[in-house]
Amino acid sequence: MKNFDEVIKLVKNIVLDNSFAGYRDAATISMILLGCLSSRDIVALKVKDIIEYPGAIIIKLNKRYRKILKLNRVLEDAIMRYIRKIKEVKLTGDCLFYFDVESAELATKKIRMMLKRRCQESRSLSFSPTEIRQIGLVYALKNARTLKEILSLMKNSGYVFVSSVADKFGLEDFEKLDPILSEFSDRIKGK
Repeated sequence: MKNFDEVIKLVKNIVLDNSFAGYRDAATISMILLGCLSSRDIVALKVKDIIEYPGAIIIKLNKRYRKILKLNRVLEDAIMRYIRKIKEVKLTGDCLFYFDVESAELATKKIRMMLKRRCQESRSLSFSPTEIRQIGLVYALKNARTLKEILSLMKNSGYVFVSSVADKFGLEDFEKLDPILSEFSDRIKGK
């Protein structure tokens, strides 16, 4: 199974590319991994909706706030370096995070193509945005220290995504996750 460290290695290789595209690509992968965001989420994200607080990065997406998980300094730095670069070139806060696209559909294709190209350049395993999102979620669930953190992940990513990832990666017996998945399952069934 592909893992969190392999994605970190990919981002570290991309960070070595000091071009604007390198900053954007490293930040995009980091946002997918740390925020458990889909390509569509990335495409809809505006720069002004990314807020850094001490100990947290918060994003506003679809009128809801999500906390970006602070799991790795390299990933956090990649996001903030890109935000600073956007501000340096004086792009407005209304600009999209992944902004060099004509349509949302084209942007999601470009993100998949970017990932494929960056993986080839880095000579690393190939990842899709969904795989990176799943890796981030599995890593976060395994490292969650409290039930509140797990509930936050479920709120961010959606119950269906969390439960399907839990089933796929054998986390359904994970002691911290099992009671919460059961509770959400009972709520959905109307018990």
